[in-house]
Amino acid sequence: MNKQERITIYGLIISLIIALFVNFVNAGCCTDFCFESFRAECPTDTYIQNQCKNLESCTLGCCIDEHGFQHNKFPQERCIINGGVFKSTCESLSVCKIN
Repeated sequence: MNKQERITIYGLIISLIIALFVNFVNAGCCTDFCFESFRAECPTDTYIQNQCKNLESCTLGCCIDEHGFQHNKFPQERCIINGGVFKSTCESLSVCKIN
């Protein structure tokens, strides 16, 4: 490998590292389903330049839907938008035993 080829390869490697770093720094939260992502991967108006775990709307808890079913580890805002009742934890359910 000659000197010019090595310079080209090193340049490509450095460019790749810079691109990965810039994307990592620009990662944020898609608030529609509270997942870490980049602006280009989120639907319009759902991207926030912050980690999901730092957003109140993405607080995970128990969502009780209109039928009374409990959904654990559900994002707070998504629960409320869907007409559910949000609580910090789900209540323990008794399990029926067949004798």
